[in-house]
Amino acid sequence: MTRDVPPLPPDYELIRSLSQREKSWVMQVRDPQYRSCCLKLTYSTSPAHLQEQIALRNDLMHLSQSTPGLLPMLDWGANTDTGILWEKYPLADDVTGSLPEDPTTYLPMTLGERCKAQDHPNTLAVIRWGIRLASALEVLHGKDLLHLDIKPANILFIDGLPVLGDYGSVSRSVQPHRHIGSDGYYPPDKSGSVGLDVFALGRTLYEVWSGLDRYHFPNLPVRVLNDPQWQSHGWLLNEALIRATDVRITRRLSDAGELGKALAQAEEGQTRLSRRKAAAALVTLGAVATGFFIARNLPSHRAVWRHHSKARFGYEQWNASELTCDWKTRMLYCVTADARGSFFQRYDLERFQWKYTAFPKGPHRIPFCTFAPWSEDLVFCESVSGQVFRMPMDGSPPEPIPTQVLNQLDFAGSGYVNPITRRLGMFAGYGNFKVNNRRYEYDPKTGIWERVTENSAQRPWPRGGSMMIPGKDRKTWFVFGGPGNQEGQEGRREPGLKSFAGTYYPLDDFWQLDVATQQWRPLLGVQEWTPKGLRKAVYHPGLDGVLFLTGNEPTLPAEARFHLWTSAGNRLPQALPNRGDTPPPLFRCWTLLLEPDSKALWVFADEGIFTVTIEAA
Repeated sequence: MTRDVPPLPPDYELIRSLSQREKSWVMQVRDPQYRSCCLKLTYSTSPAHLQEQIALRNDLMHLSQSTPGLLPMLDWGANTDTGILWEKYPLADDVTGSLPEDPTTYLPMTLGERCKAQDHPNTLAVIRWGIRLASALEVLHGKDLLHLDIKPANILFIDGLPVLGDYGSVSRSVQPHRHIGSDGYYPPDKSGSVGLDVFALGRTLYEVWSGLDRYHFPNLPVRVLNDPQWQSHGWLLNEALIRATDVRITRRLSDAGELGKALAQAEEGQTRLSRRKAAAALVTLGAVATGFFIARNLPSHRAVWRHHSKARFGYEQWNASELTCDWKTRMLYCVTADARGSFFQRYDLERFQWKYTAFPKGPHRIPFCTFAPWSEDLVFCESVSGQVFRMPMDGSPPEPIPTQVLNQLDFAGSGYVNPITRRLGMFAGYGNFKVNNRRYEYDPKTGIWERVTENSAQRPWPRGGSMMIPGKDRKTWFVFGGPGNQEGQEGRREPGLKSFAGTYYPLDDFWQLDVATQQWRPLLGVQEWTPKGLRKAVYHPGLDGVLFLTGNEPTLPAEARFHLWTSAGNRLPQALPNRGDTPPPLFRCWTLLLEPDSKALWVFADEGIFTVTIEAA
């Protein structure tokens, strides 16, 4: 049944098969009126699944015929005895632009084929396609339906306009452990919300616009950045796609309607200059209104910026940190991974040069990487299992280090190094719809991740990862943020807090961990201070305090700014004025470092590479 084309419905004549997958066929046929059309047949061995699909078909046919942007389903039928479900659709445009005289040479125009066959579409064309598809998706979601397989191959062109097709994965919910869509088009959380489809549409539009693979997101080619439409429309489209495909649920656009509005703003267009002027006017107005307060609360320091490299920094899967910088050789390293394998990346701080090596057979999930306390190699662990690996500095493949693999979901949090025990540590984690604040430290002699016994009177709430900031001599660590709640249960609401992402609260609490005594000390309560934008932080030994970097959010342009927290200063971090090369509104900061000798801060952002010196005001 799965190898041969099953019998067609009565009075349909096969022209040829267009595609075939396990248990499904797409064919070019002639209908009973002898008109060319498309017929899709699906074979199901599960009566329950077949009944579920049958129940959806009337809704889908009505919606698709009345909604621009959805591939219209003209007819459908099912044979419960054979398990065959068939659907009839109009033929999409041919890749040549018109249907050929010889039907056997027909090749349907998908979004993927459109970009291969012709020049890259301009920015406004991509925006308008996105608005049309987001509107269709909003209608689908309005009927409590999820598409769950949005990608360029499943978007067709009819009469020159894109439509969302392939309804084989459409469902009213996402069942646990069900495979969703294609790798790279759906976020790691796969939480089952409409945000999954929004993410997939965002990644699809990115591929079409940039001409790059989805795994290269958010990199953009020079062709896009130099296009005249970038200044008026492109940067707004870029912000919309970043918001739609943010891996953090709390930052992601929550529904297709929001994506449609963001794309409509991009179509309307607005230059960066006018937005900066508006932001400057708001800042000036606020300064006048609060002048007396500011005069009495002048900051003690200022941040002096220097723009070193204006070339856009943003390499695929980049996730370096202070723990992977070798200041002797002035090299910055990181080891990351996705569904394709592992990546060893290096950045020369002297020459501003980047290199990477891919390992297709390497681990696919890496929560953090650091220099090993016992050697000069990079080490990292694999999410879920906790398997530890060594990354040789010569770029050879990663080598597993003997590890008692736990196969638990604790190893998806944040890493640190305990200089007293010379062990790697892991704090917090997520799995099975729960978060936790368990800590483990890895013993390289035994290969065992040992559970740390907490004996503090106060401990942080459970969370799925957080920002771990090494303090003085790494004997003190600062811990900031992470999504979670008091019970660690997904979806549990906490009264009185200011924001809830639909799954977990962004906690934004601030703690100090003394690894010598294993004692936690609260510095800021949950959501007591909620910084906007970039959210990077670093400990500054000269100030004996933590510097938080904040910046631009979509639709809310703001100058990048450092906020200083010290135990002897104000309770909340204090914003420092900027001097030197005034930074543009930064949207994404990949890495924030502190150079040990000069105490200069290095900012690696989409807008370039900066160094910042903190001076007394």
